[in-house]
Amino acid sequence: LDFPAGWLNQHPAEELIEFLIELLAKMPVQSANVGLAFKRTEVSKSKAKEGVHSKLPRFLGFEPCYSDVRHKMRDRILTAHWLNYLDQGIAKKLGGAKKITAQLPECDVRELPKGVLIRGANLPPIGDSNRGAQDLGCLPDVARLLKPVRAQIGGFGTPDFDAADWLARLDKLPARKWDNSRVS
Repeated sequence: LDFPAGWLNQHPAEELIEFLIELLAKMPVQSANVGLAFKRTEVSKSKAKEGVHSKLPRFLGFEPCYSDVRHKMRDRILTAHWLNYLDQGIAKKLGGAKKITAQLPECDVRELPKGVLIRGANLPPIGDSNRGAQDLGCLPDVARLLKPVRAQIGGFGTPDFDAADWLARLDKLPARKWDNSRVS
Protein backbone atom coordinates (compact mmCIF):
# COMPACT_ATOMS: atom_id res chain seq x y z
CA LEU A 1 0.00 0.00 0.00
CA ASP A 2 1.25 3.48 -0.79
CA PHE A 3 0.40 6.58 1.19
CA PRO A 4 1.56 10.13 0.42
CA ALA A 5 4.79 11.16 2.18
CA GLY A 6 3.02 13.64 4.45
CA TRP A 7 0.09 11.37 5.35
CA LEU A 8 1.12 11.03 9.00
CA ASN A 9 1.24 14.83 9.32
CA GLN A 10 -2.53 14.83 8.85
CA HIS A 11 -3.48 11.53 10.49
CA PRO A 12 -2.51 9.92 13.80
CA ALA A 13 -0.11 6.99 13.47
CA GLU A 14 -2.52 4.84 15.47
CA GLU A 15 -5.12 5.23 12.68
CA LEU A 16 -2.73 3.61 10.18
CA ILE A 17 -1.75 0.91 12.67
CA GLU A 18 -5.39 0.00 13.37
CA PHE A 19 -6.04 -0.18 9.62
CA LEU A 20 -3.02 -2.47 9.23
CA ILE A 21 -4.20 -4.70 12.07
CA GLU A 22 -7.59 -5.06 10.34
CA LEU A 23 -5.88 -6.07 7.09
CA LEU A 24 -3.61 -8.56 8.86
CA ALA A 25 -6.64 -10.23 10.44
CA LYS A 26 -8.26 -10.75 7.03
CA MET A 27 -5.30 -11.69 4.84
CA PRO A 28 -2.79 -14.54 4.91
CA VAL A 29 0.43 -12.64 5.65
CA GLN A 30 3.77 -14.23 6.52
CA SER A 31 5.58 -10.98 7.23
CA ALA A 32 5.18 -7.31 6.47
CA ASN A 33 6.90 -4.03 7.09
CA VAL A 34 5.65 -0.47 7.02
CA GLY A 35 7.59 2.76 6.83
CA LEU A 36 9.30 5.07 4.40
CA ALA A 37 10.42 3.63 1.08
CA PHE A 38 11.96 4.69 -2.19
CA LYS A 39 9.09 3.85 -4.50
CA ARG A 40 9.85 2.05 -7.73
CA THR A 41 7.20 1.24 -10.27
CA GLU A 42 7.40 -1.76 -12.56
CA VAL A 43 8.09 0.60 -15.47
CA SER A 44 10.82 2.60 -13.68
CA LYS A 45 12.37 -0.27 -11.73
CA SER A 46 15.46 -0.71 -13.88
CA LYS A 47 16.06 3.02 -14.38
CA ALA A 48 15.47 3.91 -10.72
CA LYS A 49 17.72 1.29 -9.12
CA GLU A 50 20.96 3.31 -9.41
CA GLY A 51 19.36 6.32 -7.73
CA VAL A 52 17.69 4.21 -5.05
CA HIS A 53 20.85 2.20 -4.34
CA SER A 54 22.90 5.40 -4.00
CA LYS A 55 20.49 6.75 -1.35
CA LEU A 56 19.97 3.60 0.76
CA PRO A 57 23.31 3.83 2.65
CA ARG A 58 22.51 7.41 3.70
CA PHE A 59 18.82 7.08 4.61
CA LEU A 60 18.77 4.08 6.96
CA GLY A 61 15.04 4.31 7.71
CA PHE A 62 14.03 3.79 4.08
CA GLU A 63 13.60 0.51 2.30
CA PRO A 64 14.24 -0.05 -1.41
CA CYS A 65 10.71 -1.12 -2.39
CA TYR A 66 12.19 -3.92 -4.47
CA SER A 67 9.08 -6.00 -5.18
CA ASP A 68 10.92 -9.08 -6.50
CA VAL A 69 12.21 -9.74 -2.99
CA ARG A 70 8.90 -11.39 -2.11
CA HIS A 71 10.03 -14.41 -4.13
CA LYS A 72 13.20 -14.75 -2.05
CA MET A 73 11.83 -14.56 1.49
CA ARG A 74 11.42 -18.30 2.24
CA ASP A 75 9.71 -17.93 5.64
CA ARG A 76 11.94 -15.02 6.65
CA ILE A 77 11.62 -11.26 6.95
CA LEU A 78 13.32 -8.50 5.00
CA THR A 79 14.59 -5.98 7.54
CA ALA A 80 13.73 -3.95 10.61
CA HIS A 81 11.39 -1.13 9.72
CA TRP A 82 9.07 1.27 11.56
CA LEU A 83 6.45 -1.50 11.80
CA ASN A 84 7.25 -5.18 11.43
CA TYR A 85 4.67 -7.95 11.36
CA LEU A 86 5.66 -11.57 11.93
CA ASP A 87 3.22 -14.43 11.57
CA GLN A 88 3.06 -17.02 14.37
CA GLY A 89 5.57 -19.29 12.63
CA ILE A 90 8.26 -16.61 12.38
CA ALA A 91 7.44 -15.28 15.87
CA LYS A 92 7.84 -18.81 17.24
CA LYS A 93 11.35 -19.02 15.71
CA LEU A 94 12.20 -16.00 17.88
CA GLY A 95 10.69 -17.51 21.03
CA GLY A 96 7.12 -16.26 20.69
CA ALA A 97 5.30 -13.05 21.53
CA LYS A 98 6.22 -12.98 25.23
CA LYS A 99 9.94 -13.37 24.53
CA ILE A 100 9.82 -10.76 21.75
CA THR A 101 8.08 -8.33 24.12
CA ALA A 102 10.66 -9.02 26.84
CA GLN A 103 13.57 -8.46 24.43
CA LEU A 104 12.11 -5.18 23.14
CA PRO A 105 10.93 -3.45 26.33
CA GLU A 106 11.07 0.04 24.78
CA CYS A 107 9.02 -0.93 21.72
CA ASP A 108 5.29 -1.20 21.19
CA VAL A 109 4.85 -4.95 20.68
CA ARG A 110 1.33 -6.24 20.08
CA GLU A 111 0.30 -9.86 20.04
CA LEU A 112 -2.30 -10.27 17.32
CA PRO A 113 -4.49 -13.32 16.58
CA LYS A 114 -2.20 -14.46 13.73
CA GLY A 115 1.16 -13.03 14.80
CA VAL A 116 3.10 -10.17 16.36
CA LEU A 117 3.33 -6.50 15.38
CA ILE A 118 6.45 -4.59 16.44
CA ARG A 119 6.55 -0.79 16.35
CA GLY A 120 10.21 0.19 16.62
CA ALA A 121 9.71 3.96 16.89
CA ASN A 122 6.92 6.43 17.47
CA LEU A 123 7.08 7.68 13.87
CA PRO A 124 8.67 6.29 10.69
CA PRO A 125 12.36 7.20 10.88
CA ILE A 126 14.34 8.77 8.05
CA GLY A 127 17.66 7.71 9.56
CA ASP A 128 19.83 10.27 7.76
CA SER A 129 23.33 8.95 8.47
CA ASN A 130 24.84 12.34 7.49
CA ARG A 131 23.07 13.75 10.56
CA GLY A 132 23.80 10.86 12.92
CA ALA A 133 20.54 8.97 12.23
CA GLN A 134 19.15 10.33 15.49
CA ASP A 135 15.53 9.39 14.69
CA LEU A 136 15.98 5.61 14.35
CA GLY A 137 14.20 4.91 17.61
CA CYS A 138 14.66 1.29 18.67
CA LEU A 139 15.10 -0.06 15.13
CA PRO A 140 18.66 -1.24 15.90
CA ASP A 141 17.28 -3.39 18.74
CA VAL A 142 14.55 -4.69 16.42
CA ALA A 143 17.17 -5.48 13.75
CA ARG A 144 19.26 -7.47 16.22
CA LEU A 145 16.19 -9.42 17.37
CA LEU A 146 15.12 -10.17 13.79
CA LYS A 147 18.59 -11.15 12.56
CA PRO A 148 18.03 -14.93 12.95
CA VAL A 149 14.99 -14.74 10.64
CA ARG A 150 16.37 -12.18 8.18
CA ALA A 151 16.27 -13.20 4.52
CA GLN A 152 19.53 -13.95 2.72
CA ILE A 153 19.49 -11.72 -0.35
CA GLY A 154 22.51 -10.95 -2.52
CA GLY A 155 21.22 -7.94 -4.43
CA PHE A 156 18.21 -5.83 -5.25
CA GLY A 157 18.13 -6.43 -8.99
CA THR A 158 21.78 -5.63 -9.56
CA PRO A 159 24.97 -7.46 -8.56
CA ASP A 160 26.84 -4.26 -7.69
CA PHE A 161 24.66 -3.51 -4.64
CA ASP A 162 25.46 -5.48 -1.48
CA ALA A 163 21.96 -6.19 -0.18
CA ALA A 164 23.26 -8.36 2.68
CA ASP A 165 25.32 -5.43 3.95
CA TRP A 166 22.32 -3.12 3.66
CA LEU A 167 20.05 -5.58 5.47
CA ALA A 168 22.58 -5.58 8.36
CA ARG A 169 22.94 -1.76 8.39
CA LEU A 170 21.30 -1.33 11.80
CA ASP A 171 22.85 -4.31 13.61
CA LYS A 172 25.79 -2.45 15.16
CA LEU A 173 24.12 0.92 15.76
CA PRO A 174 22.94 2.02 19.19
CA ALA A 175 19.23 2.18 19.84
CA ARG A 176 17.80 5.64 20.38
CA LYS A 177 14.73 6.83 22.23
CA TRP A 178 11.54 5.16 21.00
CA ASP A 179 9.75 8.52 20.82
CA ASN A 180 11.55 9.97 17.83
CA SER A 181 8.91 12.68 17.28
CA ARG A 182 11.07 15.31 18.98
CA VAL A 183 14.24 14.57 17.01
CA SER A 184 15.17 17.15 14.43
